[in-house]
Amino acid sequence: MRRRRRSPDRLPRLEIKHNVEFVRALFAETWKRIPAVCREVIREYLSTRPATVYLCFKMDAGNESYEPFARVRYFDNMTIITFLEPLIYAEPREPIYGIIAHELSHIYRRAKGLWSSDKGLEERESSALSKEWGFRESSTDAVADKWIEKWREENMLSKGHLTEKRLFEAFG
Repeated sequence: MRRRRRSPDRLPRLEIKHNVEFVRALFAETWKRIPAVCREVIREYLSTRPATVYLCFKMDAGNESYEPFARVRYFDNMTIITFLEPLIYAEPREPIYGIIAHELSHIYRRAKGLWSSDKGLEERESSALSKEWGFRESSTDAVADKWIEKWREENMLSKGHLTEKRLFEAFG
């Protein structure tokens, strides 16, 4: 029996926990802009460590002095990608594609054995790779900060419990 080769254009299997169609569309747009050879490396990695995507009310699982836009966590048999939920809905979309590409570049680097435990080096190298793929880095400003806080105020009751820290506590 001949095994069918998957198209590199097709998204890898992602389990998306919130706002599925919207988030899948953001990933699909980002995915098609990543070079095919890199998509294949990411797809192969995720075939043995499937990814689950979570949108978090607050990104509070790390010890950074700032709140990151997103993060990838690796486990033996799975990959968790978390995003700061209010940022996912921001306009224009181009910075969001950049954030998604940046997180996928971490997975690419890990799959190729290039990942570094030095957070600063890993961030610089992943940023350089996502720029090489044609994405621009995103940055927050006072307007975005105010928008994030407004979104949090409006969604505190329905989503305030969906913090990154609580999510990872559930994984042990």
